[in-house]
Amino acid sequence: PGPVHLNLPFRDPLPPIPDTTTNPLKSQLQPEEFFAHCQEQAVTDNLQPTTYNLQPATAKVIQQWQESQEGIIIAGPAQPQNPKDYCNAIASLSKTLRWPVLAEGLSPVRNYCDLNRDLISTYDLILRNPALAQQLKPTMVIHISELPISKELRAWLDKCQPRRWVIDPSHHNLDPLHGKTTHLRMSVEQLGIWVKELKVNQLKVDKLKVDRLTVDSSQPLKVDGSNLQPDNLQADHLQADHLQADHLQPDHLQADHLQADHLQPDHLQPDHLQPDHLQADHLQADHLQPDHLQPATNTNLQPATQLYLQKWCEAEEKVRAKVDQTMTTMIQLFEGKAAWLLSQCLPPETPLFIANSMPVRDVEFFWKPGNTRIRPWFNRGANGIDGTLSTALGIAHRNQSSVMLTGDLAFLHDTNGFLIKNKFVGHLTIILINNNGGGIFEMLPIAKFDPPFEEFFATPQDVNFSQLCLTYGVEHQLIQSWQQLKEALNPLPSQGIRVLELPTDRRKDASWRQDYFKYN
Repeated sequence: PGPVHLNLPFRDPLPPIPDTTTNPLKSQLQPEEFFAHCQEQAVTDNLQPTTYNLQPATAKVIQQWQESQEGIIIAGPAQPQNPKDYCNAIASLSKTLRWPVLAEGLSPVRNYCDLNRDLISTYDLILRNPALAQQLKPTMVIHISELPISKELRAWLDKCQPRRWVIDPSHHNLDPLHGKTTHLRMSVEQLGIWVKELKVNQLKVDKLKVDRLTVDSSQPLKVDGSNLQPDNLQADHLQADHLQADHLQPDHLQADHLQADHLQPDHLQPDHLQPDHLQADHLQADHLQPDHLQPATNTNLQPATQLYLQKWCEAEEKVRAKVDQTMTTMIQLFEGKAAWLLSQCLPPETPLFIANSMPVRDVEFFWKPGNTRIRPWFNRGANGIDGTLSTALGIAHRNQSSVMLTGDLAFLHDTNGFLIKNKFVGHLTIILINNNGGGIFEMLPIAKFDPPFEEFFATPQDVNFSQLCLTYGVEHQLIQSWQQLKEALNPLPSQGIRVLELPTDRRKDASWRQDYFKYN
C-alpha cells in the first residue's frame, strides 16, 4: 500500500449552468441496473453475531489456540467505532485462552485496562533484555490489526518465527514480517463471540460428564455397603476416564483402587468396599460435586500456560513500576514524559490525536494503562505527516474538548489548518513539543555525521511559535514546568484553540533515551 492520487477532471463550464447536450444520456441511464453490481462495504464494527456461523476450519484454529501453552495476543493500532466492545472482545479472548495482551499505545485497549488484568504495556523494554526475550518466546501469536510500531517487538517475532494469525476484516496485507501467518478476515468482536461460545459448549460437555458422577446427597453412604450397591453406583458412572487420579486426590480416593477392573458391577460388593479400601468419610457426596471435579479445560490443570502468563505479568509489573518511578521523579522537560502525563491527567474519554515521529513512539513507550477511556486518533503511513493539524481540528469539531500531541515539524507542515478557526465549533488544545527539528533522526546512525545531519535531517526551523499563533489569532502559552502542564489539561476549555508549547532539548532527550533503553 502507498499514497494514491485521484485526478478528477471536470469539463467547462464549471458554473452550475444546465448543459442541454447531455439530456439524451439521462434516458439511457438506469440507476438501479448501474449500481446493481456495486457491493456496499460492510461495517465491521457492528457485526450481528446471529448472522454469522462458526465454520469448522475456524473452530479447529480456536482449538489449536486453546491447546497452546505459550501464546500471546498483540493489539495493534486501532480506531474502532465502539472502543468498549472492541476492548471487551479482546479481553474475552485473553481470558478464555489465558494469553497476555501486548497492547500498543495507539490501541484503546490500554485505556480500558479494568477489562483485562493480563495487559502488557512495557513489552518494548521487556524484550530489550535478551534473557527475558528468550524465556518469553511464543509458539502462537494472534495479532489484531497492524503490528505495533516497536522495532524490538518486530525483530523478536521475526527471530522466534511463531505461528501467527492476523485478525482483521479487510483484505490488506498486515504482515510486514512475511512469516508463518494466516489471515482470518473477521472482526475481533466476532472472534470473541465464537471463542466464548466454544468454551461454553465445552464446559457443558464437561459438566455433563461431572453430573454423571454426582452422588445423591440425600442418601448418606455407609461403610456396610447397603448404599453402595450397583444400582446406586452404576458401572457406567464409574469408568476410569471419569475418575482420574488428578481429579480425585489420593486422600479422597486412592488411584490404585480406581482401575477399571475394580469398578465393574460384580466388583462393587460390600466386601470390596470395606473401610480399608474406601473410607466412608472420604465418600461423602460433597466430595463428588462438580466443584471438586473440575473440567479438563480449567486453567489450574495447565501449569505450563499459567507459568508462561505469570512470567509476562511479573515482567510487566517490575518494568512498569520502574517507568512510573522514573517519570514521577523527573523534573527536566523530557518530551517522553508528556505522553506519560497525558495518560493520567486528561479528562475521561478525551479524543486525543497523536502526530507521527516521536509522539507516537513516546505513547507506545510511556503511556500508562488506565481506565480513562481516552480515544487515540492517528494518521499512519507514507504521508502520515500531511494534514496533522487539520485532522485534529476535524476530530474536535462539534465534539467534546480534544487534545493533539505533536512535534514542531508536523505542526509547521500544516499551520494553514488554523484558517478553519472561524468555522470551528468546539475546543482543541495542542501540546506542541518544540525540540527545534526532527527528534526521531537523533536515534539513527546518521546523527553522528554533522554535517550533513543538522541541516538535512534534523532540519531546525527556529520558529517563534508565539508570533505564529498571534498571526492566526490562536492562544499561546509557554510551559515551563510539569505542574503547569497538569493544571492546563484538566479541566479543558470548552471553546477555541490554544497551543501549549513545551520546549525540550533534542540532543539531551536522545541521549537519555539511549541510556534508559539499555534494560537493567
